[in-house]
Amino acid sequence: MKSARSFAVAEALVFVLTLPLLAGLFASPRNAHASDREAEGCTGWFPDFTCESKGRYAGFSRPMTMPYLFEHPFITTDLQAVGIWQELPERSVFEGGYVDVAALQIRIAVTDRLGFIAARDGFAWFKPDLGLVSHDKGFADMSFGFKYALIDRPDAGFILTPSLRYEPDFGDHDLFQGHGDGIVIPGVSMGWALADNVYLLGAVGAQLPLDGDANSTYIHYNFHLDYALTPKVSPFIEVSGISYTSSGDGSTNIDLESGGRLSLAEVQSALNTGGFEGNDFANLGSPDVDGHDVITGAVGVRFQFSDDLSLGLAYERPLTSRKDLLKQRVSVMAVYEF
Repeated sequence: MKSARSFAVAEALVFVLTLPLLAGLFASPRNAHASDREAEGCTGWFPDFTCESKGRYAGFSRPMTMPYLFEHPFITTDLQAVGIWQELPERSVFEGGYVDVAALQIRIAVTDRLGFIAARDGFAWFKPDLGLVSHDKGFADMSFGFKYALIDRPDAGFILTPSLRYEPDFGDHDLFQGHGDGIVIPGVSMGWALADNVYLLGAVGAQLPLDGDANSTYIHYNFHLDYALTPKVSPFIEVSGISYTSSGDGSTNIDLESGGRLSLAEVQSALNTGGFEGNDFANLGSPDVDGHDVITGAVGVRFQFSDDLSLGLAYERPLTSRKDLLKQRVSVMAVYEF
């Protein structure tokens, strides 16, 4: 029953994303978005190595929540520095505490339509309040892949971009990373200029583990709406969610201060916490999470200092009673586009 409900949620989300897709396909041209792509002859379906236009449409800012999963639809070459402070709920198995993350994302426009993505990496510090659990630091998992601008209509302010990424077993186990045989991450994202100075980004995707016992399976969905208050300041709101469709077996180990280890399933049973997951930071492979959903909301602002340099700030917290390991989060992202 729970799995059926999660798949129904996923179907509804696909339908929601289909509405702007159809609108984008049949939208009337918007002169404000007839950028230099048209002038440079960059409107074809096939790669054009002579195209030198910028991949991001003017006015659109970047998403902030779920930075490892919410991939924007534009084909860009850039570096993005990511800093995250995340507080853990007091009622979680760790009785509060926090996680800090510092990461560097890399994107490369191979052609005007094909882009390389390396959006998940970085170093993390884990400091729970529960005295029995050790404080650890180390490297997070990595992911890499490609995205392709399937529908690219700057004249209508609309773009649709499928993507495919792979997350290998890489990160430090002390940080609940690097479990299983890797995860395949298919997805699709879109951008749509709704009106003058109003811009929508959306995405839907999935985490499909190669080892369904070590990792959970889930669908993620994301929405970003921003308003260009000035050419340099864009406040925004975002809503992101995760729907778990399949649970792991809870074999992930948790290090204790005493030097011992307990499996996640043993800890959940001993403390009677029930199943919980690691949101977008860690796929714990927790038991008893299938059919559950977590939805978060965020507010923030993006400062566009120049065509190439911007800085984003966001505050995020759960909108559902279920929080898993996210009580609140502050994110800072600085991006430089080449």
